[in-house]
Amino acid sequence: MKAKKIVVLSMAVAFVFVAILSCFRIFSVRGVEIDFTVYKNTDVKMVQQTADSFKGKSLLFLKTDEVKEELSKFSYVEVLSVEKDYPNVLKIKVKERREVYYTEVNGKYYILDQDGFVLNCVEQDALGDLREKIALSFSNVKIEKLEVGSYIKTDCDSLLKSTFKMAKCVDLTDCIKSIKIDSKIPLYNVAFTTYTGVEIWVVRAEDDGEAKIKKAFAVYESDISDYKKAFDTLIVSKSRIDGTIHVDWSDRSEIGK
Repeated sequence: MKAKKIVVLSMAVAFVFVAILSCFRIFSVRGVEIDFTVYKNTDVKMVQQTADSFKGKSLLFLKTDEVKEELSKFSYVEVLSVEKDYPNVLKIKVKERREVYYTEVNGKYYILDQDGFVLNCVEQDALGDLREKIALSFSNVKIEKLEVGSYIKTDCDSLLKSTFKMAKCVDLTDCIKSIKIDSKIPLYNVAFTTYTGVEIWVVRAEDDGEAKIKKAFAVYESDISDYKKAFDTLIVSKSRIDGTIHVDWSDRSEIGK
């Protein structure tokens, strides 16, 4: 009787083992599908090879954060989503971070995307076509962190983020040559310099900056003479009384007198 129980128990254990083994095989990752949105700086094959390294792992126990962390080693890749498609497919959606800004620190040039994510650190001769990037400079701003693979951090991040939002909302890459941020200037703390020579000074950029820059560029594009291109500055501000946004031309030589 005892021997019979042992046989039955052994068969039960074997059955459970086979069931578990079958489960692992069924849910083992066999395919990795990646939806790419890329421009020119990402080696798609390397990204695919890295993602394919998860083949054979159990989809049941695979952590999507683990996949994101592995792909984050590619600084130009932003992982939008990682999804499990049961029983055995891993679906990943990524896009390439586009080069938008560059800033110089101690002779090194750091390339950033539109949100301030640091993509690369290069020598000056490796910057490429500067017309495709905006020079970003700082005055009276302490850079606390500037490392490839992470976001730039300063002691006035709210002002910096407002600047990025302003630039992004009007897609300034084609017409803006440089942006300067100065935290100590009480009024004109963000200055945009166009390729035509016009400077756009934003008063209190942290206060409704996106609406200010949109209105400033509407004026810039509709009312620009050769004289203004060479000598004038657009000053955009917001009334503290009724919230109206004002855009005014000012002769640069007269400002500050």
